[in-house]
Amino acid sequence: MKEKFGSLRIYHDGGNRRIDGLIRMTESLSSGICEVCGEVGTLVRSGGGKGGWYKTMCEDCAVKSGYAKGESDDDK
Repeated sequence: MKEKFGSLRIYHDGGNRRIDGLIRMTESLSSGICEVCGEVGTLVRSGGGKGGWYKTMCEDCAVKSGYAKGESDDDK
């Protein structure tokens, strides 16, 4: 199991159709859950330009972790 491009990737040997379906469902669900707090999240990317790291985070965790810009005093 690993994280790649903001969602889980699960590799296994053996199993059956039910296990395969559960793994696909888990991978799919992971792309909408904040990996920090477990709330609803979206794909965010660090840095500008090419490259950077992709993560799935809610807005609050993304701002706290530097993956998104917070609201400035000028925006309030």
